[in-house]
Amino acid sequence: MLKRLPQLLMGNVYEQSRVDGWHSFMPARDENSFWLSGAMDADKIVAKMVSLGLRPNECSVMEYGVGNGRIAAALAPQVQRFAGVDLLPAALEMAREELIVKRGLNVSLFTPVERVDFIYSHQVFLFCTERQMHDALASIVDLLQPTGSVYLHFSAIESQPDYNGMIHHLFTGEEVMELCCQYFDCTEVKIGKLFYPPLFGITPEYGWFATAGKAPTN
Repeated sequence: MLKRLPQLLMGNVYEQSRVDGWHSFMPARDENSFWLSGAMDADKIVAKMVSLGLRPNECSVMEYGVGNGRIAAALAPQVQRFAGVDLLPAALEMAREELIVKRGLNVSLFTPVERVDFIYSHQVFLFCTERQMHDALASIVDLLQPTGSVYLHFSAIESQPDYNGMIHHLFTGEEVMELCCQYFDCTEVKIGKLFYPPLFGITPEYGWFATAGKAPTN
């Protein structure tokens, strides 16, 4: 039985975005830059998959916290099967409108019935409470194939973003490694640059990216 995905804290942001349009995420209201940033992040994720010996076009992939589909729009066409999950109804509705209605992509916006080969997340855990974060990681473990891999983003404490006071967690590299090793066979934690465009006028410049496999069971 898969654990229920935890509720995050950006429901009001996505709901307002449905009213005001996608550009309420960005003061600059630059749609091209917004989707281009998603394509750049998607390229980075695909490169990580290839470096792990995976063939994206033969893999089932899930985005944990799909949001409005910013990364999924560019990544989903490159993989065999794509699922995006998010407990925020407004976020899923935006993703459905963008990915399925507008772009005609063959994606699922439901929790996968079958376990997947690769799971990634981007700018999710900084909005989680401690309990939500642990529930999320446990859910990801349940959704991952025994031979699968994860590529998870954690906002770096060096960036010190504010996001209008909604931030719950910023991390050091050591904290990310310790946290991931509770759930996965964590192989690497590296700091990297984010491509996300300005959100609420503030851009976190760096984040920790953890690469891990499913921990062996005894």
